[in-house]
Amino acid sequence: MSEKHAEQKPQASEIMMFGVIWGMVGAIYSALFLIFLEILIFIGYQNIAMPLAGLLAGGLGAAFYGAMQVAFMGTIAGVLATFGYLVAIAESNVHPLEVFIVAGVAGTVLGAGFGALDRFLIRGSLAKALSGMLGGLIAASLTWPFTLWLHWPVPIWLTAGILVAVTGYIYVASVERMERIVGGHIPYPVRGAILGGSLAGVIGVTVWAVGGTVTGTVDPTVMQAIETAGTLIPHGVAGGTLGGILAGSLIAYLGLTPKG
Repeated sequence: MSEKHAEQKPQASEIMMFGVIWGMVGAIYSALFLIFLEILIFIGYQNIAMPLAGLLAGGLGAAFYGAMQVAFMGTIAGVLATFGYLVAIAESNVHPLEVFIVAGVAGTVLGAGFGALDRFLIRGSLAKALSGMLGGLIAASLTWPFTLWLHWPVPIWLTAGILVAVTGYIYVASVERMERIVGGHIPYPVRGAILGGSLAGVIGVTVWAVGGTVTGTVDPTVMQAIETAGTLIPHGVAGGTLGGILAGSLIAYLGLTPKG
């Protein structure tokens, strides 16, 4: 019995590998979170900016972690559609909603085709993204009141570390149940279309905002948001990476890693 238990105990290398992977995802999550947070604040959604930024960053981070092929497909669709649209219209005052729709349509079409042709890679991807969105929304909603009630500023590295850890735990706890909910009811092409369209739309707007900041063609408000996020990202990424390493290592040590 003791030998069987010892065989089931995670190896140190597995714990370290899982921690490193979660650290990288934490870095991506925290950077996306800060960019979305600043953009949402500066465009007038400051009352719900933190929960919404957590939702968006959680969905993207989970997609890259658990469904990399689909996330890569959505990213490519978003980037190409955004560049193509901006070149075609050759205008400087483009509304981000236009970019989201154009990139989202491209990602939707590509995602539907991807889901119809390759069911293996699309399997579980929507559930993972939804679990990440749920985790990001809950984590940011729980952290948000503390940033408002405390009489001292919470360091951004600490905020990012807590967000990454809490989002990760909720993801692990909900992803298998989420797959049971959406897995047997939503056809594979529809799953691919939803995930591909959402990812492409968000990536497209991000490319538009960052690229426009470099060229000076976006609204000064958005440009200021990107520049503000840029000053916070190094500290946020450091905290998110540390939070991801600690949370991922603990989850692997406890044997709570999700299957599939």
